[in-house]
Amino acid sequence: ALLADSLLGKFKTILYISIVYAIGNVILSVGSIPNDLSTMKAVSLLGLFIIGVGTGGIKPCVSAFGGDQFSSRQEKERQKFFSVFYFAINGGSVLSTLLTPILRADVHCLGSNSCYPLAYGIPAVLMIVALILFLIGKPLYKMKPADGNIFQSVFKCIC
Repeated sequence: ALLADSLLGKFKTILYISIVYAIGNVILSVGSIPNDLSTMKAVSLLGLFIIGVGTGGIKPCVSAFGGDQFSSRQEKERQKFFSVFYFAINGGSVLSTLLTPILRADVHCLGSNSCYPLAYGIPAVLMIVALILFLIGKPLYKMKPADGNIFQSVFKCIC
């Protein structure tokens, strides 16, 4: 949120951090391909760390960016957007909680009785698709510029 509000604006922050997030998903998927155990652990942990950075960077910006798309006269539409937005977030979470174990356990790949690369690869592909769709929508978005250095404003207020 600090990056979005002070330097880049919400759109660029979401874009750049989504790229980081997608890279983390790809690394996690690659790290789950059966190989040397210590390499798999290291690559998977790196992927998880990068995903954590991506999640922390995106979450505070996406809902605020969505809210920015509505004028003050569109309160009803904004409320509807947030209802659908949070329903989609939670519905996706439930769906992934149900499907990921099935993909992992019931699909056999790479000579193994389970398929972690598929279970982690699908979210990676979906994140890349979401990133592309986000970019395609750019001409339609209302983008507010960053407010500038927030620390400077806070410091001026205190002094």
